[in-house]
Amino acid sequence: MNNDRTNPHRSSSRSRRASDQLLAKFYILDEEGRKQLFYYLDYQAIRHTDKEHERNLKKI
Repeated sequence: MNNDRTNPHRSSSRSRRASDQLLAKFYILDEEGRKQLFYYLDYQAIRHTDKEHERNLKKI
């Protein structure tokens, strides 16, 4: 029996599906839609930035 709660690959598989869905949705947008998405992300980053993630990103 394959129980998702005991499956060590469950979260990585779910994460991969979410990434695939995100990329697919981004791919189908036209240029205006992509531009609007980046405006929205910039706005969200102003109010909801995780400081630890921000520091980690600067190390990359």
